[in-house]
Amino acid sequence: MARILGLDLGAHSIKAILLESSFRGAAIVSHTQLEREADGGFDFSRLVSHLRLSKSLHVDQIIVAAPGASVATQHLSLPFTDTRRIEATLGFEIESLLPYDIDEVTYDHQVLTTEGGKSELIVGTARTAEIASLLAELKAAGLDPRVVTSSALAYQNLICASPVAGVAPGLVAGQEGLREAILDIGHERSSLCVGAPSGKLECARTFQGGGRDLTRALAMEFEVSLDDAQAWKEQEANLSDDLPPHSELARARGALRQALMPILREVRATLRANDARFHSSVGRLFLAGGTANLRGLCAFFSQELGMEVLPLSLGNRGAEARIEAPDQVIYGQAYALSLQGQGTLRGHRFNLRKGALSFKGDLDYLKGKASRLGVFALALLLLAGVSMVAQWRNVSQREQAIDAELFEMTKRVLGQGQKNYDIALNLLRGSGSPQAQLPAVSALDLFTELTDSAQKMEVKLEEVDAQLERIKVRGETAGFDGVDRLVSALEAVACFKEVKRNRVQKNKDGSKVVFDLDIRVSCSAGPASSS
Repeated sequence: MARILGLDLGAHSIKAILLESSFRGAAIVSHTQLEREADGGFDFSRLVSHLRLSKSLHVDQIIVAAPGASVATQHLSLPFTDTRRIEATLGFEIESLLPYDIDEVTYDHQVLTTEGGKSELIVGTARTAEIASLLAELKAAGLDPRVVTSSALAYQNLICASPVAGVAPGLVAGQEGLREAILDIGHERSSLCVGAPSGKLECARTFQGGGRDLTRALAMEFEVSLDDAQAWKEQEANLSDDLPPHSELARARGALRQALMPILREVRATLRANDARFHSSVGRLFLAGGTANLRGLCAFFSQELGMEVLPLSLGNRGAEARIEAPDQVIYGQAYALSLQGQGTLRGHRFNLRKGALSFKGDLDYLKGKASRLGVFALALLLLAGVSMVAQWRNVSQREQAIDAELFEMTKRVLGQGQKNYDIALNLLRGSGSPQAQLPAVSALDLFTELTDSAQKMEVKLEEVDAQLERIKVRGETAGFDGVDRLVSALEAVACFKEVKRNRVQKNKDGSKVVFDLDIRVSCSAGPASSS
């Protein structure tokens, strides 16, 4: 079970969500929102204190989105798909687009598509000094994020968690597999992410324009302070068409709609470019950020963009929602960041913690896991011990069965049982054993040795009487020297102990020499063989 903390460092406030992920799913453990300091900075120590009070400080990993305009993203096309070539080429491509030295920035990429031998990438760059300063502030408060990503790219995790099998509230059946877009209207900037419910990212960018522009528009229209305009916007603002004409609400609606036009132009241009690139239209748009709670905003965007527009809901996107519906749009980015820690999406994910800024690990995290690892190690040792005992018992039973079988066999053959293998083998090979009664060689072996020697000497054998102890031979050859050579060859055979000449004489016409030989045989040491 993993505990993942997602941190949304907004221009107006910090939002944090602690997600507990397991094989069964994910659940939001806690969530918190803290306003920025009066000088616009972050007080991470106050955040840590708040997390400690809510018993949410122990986490396995932290994922954060770089704040504001720290990350600049753009699309890049390369004429190859090999990962190593992309890594080797990316620096040169980015350097040509930067107004300053590439050594001053940290960058990363994420592959969008690989088709036709080409790669479409989204590339993000940020000043190294800014990211290093952010990491130093976080670490000083005891927070060391494993991932630093872009606010727009983070929403890919929510698109991946889209309810593909079901129908989101407000949608008609048949729209489950539509491509989606999420627009987060922040305080100063807005982020737009487009992708398919399968998790495939198509577009992600951040641009100027947010809730602060709406507040300024109201302040200018009614000539009030920004604080009063902000309070009135949150409590009274309404963008619906059914407002009384010439009323303050209608007047405010006009100012708000006019302030939203720059955001709408950016969204409309981005969606049209994306539709042209992928030859398919976005089916629905979800709104996130505090501004998404403005009454009538979804209907206004739907009318202007010509598509279904809904407020972002977290309850049907992979977690048990413990956040009230009006606040779910505010915690959208923090929840999207925490989902990234689950590792649902495969492949390389955008992360600015590279090179000198790489994540070095968290010793406190390892200490927290030490007891659990110790229990796992003990369990493995116990299982290994049980397995060894079971194998030993199995081998012991097999040895007993073999000994019993050896005892029965030796009892049948030798008349006495023996369980020791070495002793039983010696008894079977002994002089009193049946094996000892077998001759070392057969009469056929002796006959073969004799005929082989005769063929080499060009001697014709007329009659051969081969027995295990004696061989009688009658034959003829061209001369007396042939008999001498045959006798010498036979005497060289190990089994032929004595070769005796009984009769050696010429035949009646004097053309051949006939002979009789008597050979004594003794082959107790092994088979016959010639030297």
